[in-house]
Amino acid sequence: MGPIAKLKLINLAYKIVTAYDDGFQKVAKEKPMKLKLNYILQGLAVSLQLVNQYGALVPTKWQGSVMAGVTVAQGIAGILAHFANPDGTPAAVAYVPKA
Repeated sequence: MGPIAKLKLINLAYKIVTAYDDGFQKVAKEKPMKLKLNYILQGLAVSLQLVNQYGALVPTKWQGSVMAGVTVAQGIAGILAHFANPDGTPAAVAYVPKA
C-alpha cells in the first residue's frame, strides 16, 4: 500500500467518523465506555499493531490493510471513550472522583 493509498484511507476514515458523529454520541450515551475497558482495548490494539509490524501475523502485502483496520478500530474506541467519564457515566455529567 503506497503513501497515497494510505492518505486516501485516512481521509475515508475521517469522513466516516465525522459523518457518524451523532451516531457515536448516541451509542456513547446508551452504553458508555469505562476507562478500564478503553485501556484494555487500546493496549490490545497497540500489541496487535506491533505484532503486525514486526511479526509474521499476515503476509507483507496485507500488513498495511491490517494496520489501517486496527487504526480505525482504535479511533472508534477513542471516540466512544471521549464521550464518557472514567467511571462510565456520560461526559455531559460532571465527573466526581471517588474519595
